[in-house]
Amino acid sequence: MPGRHRHLQRTGLVVTAAALSIAVITGGAWAGYHELSGKKCTAPVKLQVAAAAEIAPAIKTTADAWTKKDGSCVTVAVTAAGPAEMAAAIGQRHGVSLEGVGSGKLDPSGIDAWIPDSSTWLLRLASEAPGFVPTSLGSVAVSPIVLAVPEPAAKTLGWPAKTPALPDLVKRIAADKTLRAGIVDPGRDATGLGGLLAVAGAAGTGTSAATLKVGAMRALAANSSSIRSDMTQKFGTTVGLAPLSEADVIDYNRSGPETPLAALYPQPASVVLDYPFAVMPGVDPEKAKAATGLRTALASAAFVAELARAGVRGPGGEAGAGFATPENAPAAIPPVATRDPKVVTAAITQLLGSWTAITQPGRMLAVFDVSESMKATVPTAGGLTRAQLTQGWRDRAWRCWTTAGRSATGRSRQTWWASAPGWRTCRSPRARQNVPRC
Repeated sequence: MPGRHRHLQRTGLVVTAAALSIAVITGGAWAGYHELSGKKCTAPVKLQVAAAAEIAPAIKTTADAWTKKDGSCVTVAVTAAGPAEMAAAIGQRHGVSLEGVGSGKLDPSGIDAWIPDSSTWLLRLASEAPGFVPTSLGSVAVSPIVLAVPEPAAKTLGWPAKTPALPDLVKRIAADKTLRAGIVDPGRDATGLGGLLAVAGAAGTGTSAATLKVGAMRALAANSSSIRSDMTQKFGTTVGLAPLSEADVIDYNRSGPETPLAALYPQPASVVLDYPFAVMPGVDPEKAKAATGLRTALASAAFVAELARAGVRGPGGEAGAGFATPENAPAAIPPVATRDPKVVTAAITQLLGSWTAITQPGRMLAVFDVSESMKATVPTAGGLTRAQLTQGWRDRAWRCWTTAGRSATGRSRQTWWASAPGWRTCRSPRARQNVPRC
């Protein structure tokens, strides 16, 4: 592989229901950092960090304070980078493309440490690009996935006195069009993917659960957005409910909207954004030691307080001083049950494949023989002609192919009527009651 993203030994993984986090810093690594900071500083180590935009300012403030207070021979440059764009760039560097992400315009070659909003990005990249094996130093922050609902609508669901059970809400999402559920594209956004994982988990298992899951996904797809800012603008107009992060709800309400959003917290929390600190493959030892030192600084109470300004919790689910706690929010988010990384990756792959099948544009072309033989009646079909029967099956196939009970957005159909000699064709955009000759 070009650049520094070469094969390294895989680190141990501890995966939650929708996120992966990796064990804390070892004593040996911390000792290595102290060796670095204890040297006479003639040429400082320059550490480049790319972080999710909402926590980048908190990281920069803490990094600046750390390098000055500790007298370390390190400078830290923090860049706000969209996780999807960064993942696309890394994937492109390894010759792969993640589902729904597209190509990357960023250059990851100068990045020493990456802090995306979710470990699902690391799982997806590891699945598609085995050569990408970062060293993860655990979660630096947490923001649970909630169901964001305008407050008046949330009150009809029992909020704030109670939160509807997620399995019940999933059934409503699938069946109740008036709920106007939406989602951010799960292929490009961790809150969308996290919401999809939560919905799939609440739907259960078995044949009926699979039907419920597909129905819920279709309902969410009807009001999907490619980016979170677009989704929040739809609240109160075309969208009445969507999975977002707690931080998104806090940020939205901070802007003083006419109708604030309520955050409905699934109990127990099944999916969180875990903001993993990942040291990139191939980083030289001196920078790796500096990254370990920075990671330790990000475990401080001062950093948790900086996170609170952005509406993000500390890595233990705790809220720092000044945190704008949404109404009815839990004081702390308990740890999410761990899951096998392979199981989580398989679930992500399956869900994104289903999402693509449901949302991608499609076209259906039906070609019919309208020669004289098609006028013959079929006795077992109530006297209908062969052409009429064929036409009926065409329309039935169309109804099955499109989203049940909804408009076929992004899908089109066309009918060609053909007859010998020469198989001349004519086209019809709609079903015809009578079969014409071309």
